[in-house]
Amino acid sequence: MRNEWHPTQAIGPDGQRADVKSVENGLQCHCVCFECEQPVVARQGSKLRWHFAHHAPTNCRPTPESELHFFAKSLLADTLWLWIPAVEASAAGRNKQISKRRKYAFAEVRVEMADGNVRPDLILIESGGKALHVEIFVRHRVDSAKLAKLKGRGISSVEIDLSHLDWDDRSSWEAAILEVAPRTWLHNAKAAKVQQDLEAQAASEAARKQEVLDAEFSNVAAAFQNALVSFDSPDKPLTDQHNLARKRGFAGKVGHTTKGSTCFRVAPAYWQSRIVNRFVWDEAAGSPRSFETKDVLAHVQDLVRPGLSRISKETTERMQHEFPEFEAPWHVVHGYLKWLKDHWMFDKRAGGKQWLASSSAIHHRKEQEALWEEERQRKEDLAEWADFILSNIPAHETSDFNKAKWVDRVVASYDARETRKLCEAIYDMVVGRRGLAEHLLGLPLLAEYERQNITQAERRAEDERKRIARLEQAHREARVSALQAKAADILDCEAQDWLQAANERLGENTPLAVAMDSDEGLALAYAELKRIRDERRAAAALAASQARLQAALEKNRAELTDLANKRARDPVRAGLWCQSPNPKLGGKRPIDYCTDDRALRTCKEIMPANI
Repeated sequence: MRNEWHPTQAIGPDGQRADVKSVENGLQCHCVCFECEQPVVARQGSKLRWHFAHHAPTNCRPTPESELHFFAKSLLADTLWLWIPAVEASAAGRNKQISKRRKYAFAEVRVEMADGNVRPDLILIESGGKALHVEIFVRHRVDSAKLAKLKGRGISSVEIDLSHLDWDDRSSWEAAILEVAPRTWLHNAKAAKVQQDLEAQAASEAARKQEVLDAEFSNVAAAFQNALVSFDSPDKPLTDQHNLARKRGFAGKVGHTTKGSTCFRVAPAYWQSRIVNRFVWDEAAGSPRSFETKDVLAHVQDLVRPGLSRISKETTERMQHEFPEFEAPWHVVHGYLKWLKDHWMFDKRAGGKQWLASSSAIHHRKEQEALWEEERQRKEDLAEWADFILSNIPAHETSDFNKAKWVDRVVASYDARETRKLCEAIYDMVVGRRGLAEHLLGLPLLAEYERQNITQAERRAEDERKRIARLEQAHREARVSALQAKAADILDCEAQDWLQAANERLGENTPLAVAMDSDEGLALAYAELKRIRDERRAAAALAASQARLQAALEKNRAELTDLANKRARDPVRAGLWCQSPNPKLGGKRPIDYCTDDRALRTCKEIMPANI
């Protein structure tokens, strides 16, 4: 079968709605079109879905909407009731239910009839003549122009959404139209009137509230401007809280400057000390309990300046706009808690509404308690040590000494390492009698210091004499060692004899003796060594020069003799020429004259070609 849409309903011979499945086939159905009221035939074939069609050619073209309107009209004309949605009005954040979803009864149904300048799909007329418009939404919702007309004329109108209706399931149409399908008010006259009343009431209440807020703002602004002058001096309980917080290791956690902190009458260090003592220190003991910012604020509420204690949200926002540096007390405390959280003192829980002392806070308390125990032990050890030190001092010199105050002062002023170092110096002075302590730590040791100073001054003088003697001996040994090394370098195996032999140039003293005596003597010995070294170097240089000359002479003699042998008729004549004085050589023999290359060339030049 093909699925093109065709009307399946018509007006039967009795003037009532007729379904194509409940009539005779063809013209025997005796039905007319619900749109143009012209005869139609029932087509109940096997190729197309059963439907009605006009018997004669016509321009009438029924639509699904028109068929649905026809069905709805006939249905409602039969039932004379349908369910309408609840009537509600809302304005300025207020809601009011006028009536619940209910079964609406009426006396008459009109289809596509104009009501003034509005043409609804259906008009339901009550017995008293009151009309309710009904719009059937299949493909197109009511447009904005029509909706404006409904509101302008105060016409109540309901829209029934049949856009998801199953066209093939005709059995579901009735329930959908009467009750099941979604339906909403396009406009409701009663709701509009109630809405106007709500808006007027809200405007009146808003005006009254604004008057209250304006008065509150004036008071808060005045209080805030007065708060900018200065903080009050803390009383003793607050000072004690601050000192306690510092003792508990919170010196770096209090005194934090936060925006709006002037809303408190005392400086941040004091109200923050109260907070950390209660909500960090106390909560870090045992099993921590969660708390909210309001609980913390309540704990310091008495420290908030008068007029700034409880401020509405609206006034807070206005104050922040007018005075950027302003912050309400709750936000000031909350900001401080967030800062503590950033410094690992709190964990955030329950979406930011609750706080809980962190594991770091618990560790901090345990660590601080351990430090206190360490301090207690340190004081005990220091007291015992003082007793031992002072037991070496005459009793009349320690009679006014307050040991407890002294221990507290030392522990507060010096760390353990520094105290240990100073105590060791005092022990070395009093017991070991080794040196003077630079710092007496407030102990009654001035008389002992003077006694030790005198004794140790004598000891220092003797030590200085010994030091100088050792230094002089070291210098002597250094000079001797330096001279021995120098002599060994220059004289080699003769060095020891030279060092121990009397030397005329050294005043008949040995080199060792003059070097041992002074730096000047060492310089004289060095000079004598230098003289010997220079003489030996000169002699060695002369011998080397003579050796080179002799080697050159022997070479030249051999070359000259070889040349003479080549030019002579016999070796005897060659030797005779080389050994005989020659006037051209100044009377010298050629064999003696050829001391260098130039002289050799001269000898070769005067040698006859044939000897």
